[in-house]
Amino acid sequence: MKLVFLKILSNKNWSDAIDCLAQEFSVLCHEHDIEFKLIELSGVSLRNIFLIAHVEQRKDIIYVVNHSMCLWNLLFAKLLTCRVRGGRVYSLSHEGEVKFSFRDKMAVKGVRKKIGNLIRGAWLYHSIPQLISHKTYFLSELYVGSIFTRNALSVNFLGSKLNHAFIRPGFTDYNTFGEGSFSVVFPHDISRPDKGFGFFKKTSINDKVKVFYPVNCKHSDMINLYGLSDVVVIPTISYETYSLALVEALSLNKIIFASSRMGLANTLYNKYGYHRLKDDGIFISDVANFENVFLEMLNFIGSGGVSNSKYYYTKEKLDPKSASKMLFNDIMGSI
Repeated sequence: MKLVFLKILSNKNWSDAIDCLAQEFSVLCHEHDIEFKLIELSGVSLRNIFLIAHVEQRKDIIYVVNHSMCLWNLLFAKLLTCRVRGGRVYSLSHEGEVKFSFRDKMAVKGVRKKIGNLIRGAWLYHSIPQLISHKTYFLSELYVGSIFTRNALSVNFLGSKLNHAFIRPGFTDYNTFGEGSFSVVFPHDISRPDKGFGFFKKTSINDKVKVFYPVNCKHSDMINLYGLSDVVVIPTISYETYSLALVEALSLNKIIFASSRMGLANTLYNKYGYHRLKDDGIFISDVANFENVFLEMLNFIGSGGVSNSKYYYTKEKLDPKSASKMLFNDIMGSI
C-alpha cells in the first residue's frame, strides 16, 4: 500500500501547518509499513506537468489532497481515474470563503484576490472534490452542512507547534495602535476588514488598549509577536473555517478574546459553554456583543484572573502529532 500526500506550495500561514501534517503522515506511514510520497505542486509552473505525469492510478494507492483551487483543476481527471480503478481519494478542505458575504469577498485588494474569493466561495468549487473523494474533511462543524456535504466529516487536522513566546533581539515586524494602558496582540493583517481590526476604532475600546499587530511579519516570526502581550484578540467579523491564530494562542496559554464566527471558537463554545471558558480566560463573543464581552475580559484580568487556555489545546488534541494521528486513523480505518 502507498499513501501520496498532495499539497500546493504556498507562503500563506496555513501552509506551515499543512507541512507539519505531511511530515507527521510520513512518520505514521513508516510506523505502519506504508510507503509514503509527498508531491508539492506550485500554483503556475511547468514543473507541475512533470509531477502530474507521476500521479499513479492504482487500486493499492491512497491520495490525501489538500483542497486547493490549483490542485483540483490540475488533478481532477487523474484522481477520478484512480478512484474508478479502486484507489482511495481523501480531500482536506480549509477554505472559509464559502460563508463569506459578497461584500466580504470583494473587500480584499486586487482583482486576482477578488476573483479567488469568488471561486473559493462558490458551491461548485467545494462540491466537485467531494464527487470523487471517499471522504472530505472539514476543520469544524461550522462548515459541515453549509455546502454540499457528501461524505463530509469534521476533524481538527491542522495543529500548532508553538509552545512558548519570546522576543527575538531585533524583532521589529510589528506596529502599534492606540495609547491605552492595556496591551493586546492582534495576529492578523489590519488591512483585511473581515479580521475585525475596525472593532478597536469604532467602539469605546480604542482609548483603553495598545494593540500590537504584524507588519510584513513571516509566519515563522509570529511567535515573537505573541510574546508582546499575555492577551490575544481575534475579533473576526466574517467567517473562518478554523483559525490557526486561535490554536496558537491556546498553545501559548494566552488570555483570549475571540469571535464565535471562527470554526474552532464555535466548537469550543458549543462544547464547554461561555462561563466554563470564561473562567479559564477564553472569552468568545458574537459580533453584536464584542464590546461588552471585551470589557468583561478586562474585568477578569483586573481581578487577578489567570489563563488556563492551554488545557483546551491539550484536551482537543490540537498539537500536530495528535491532530495528524486522528486524521490518519480515520483514513486507515475507512479502508
